[in-house]
Amino acid sequence: MRNNTSKSFDRSHNEATKKHNTSSTSRQSFKQINKSGQRLKEKVLVLEAIHKHQPVTSRMLSELIGKERSNITRTLFDLEHDDCPTIKVAFEARCPVTKKIVKHYTVIDWKQEN
Repeated sequence: MRNNTSKSFDRSHNEATKKHNTSSTSRQSFKQINKSGQRLKEKVLVLEAIHKHQPVTSRMLSELIGKERSNITRTLFDLEHDDCPTIKVAFEARCPVTKKIVKHYTVIDWKQEN
């Protein structure tokens, strides 16, 4: 019979040896999106929309571009965390649609006019 410490060891050992929690189809899809150039195209679309309509939320971008918000948020993360970031979170404010506090994105050099 096992005691509680061996159970916790087994659990932590399994978690430590697990490489990731993504399915192989998700990884294949990610590789295909990168290889096809779709990811770069989405970055360009999002960046152009931010330039035209800043400050914007991910929901606003989704409606402007016609892409799912999950794709937009991934692209926003990439643009914000690249080696040379091109966008920033300018401020957080209430979303006119959801009434929740959300991030508003702009290009790096954008300054809010008073």
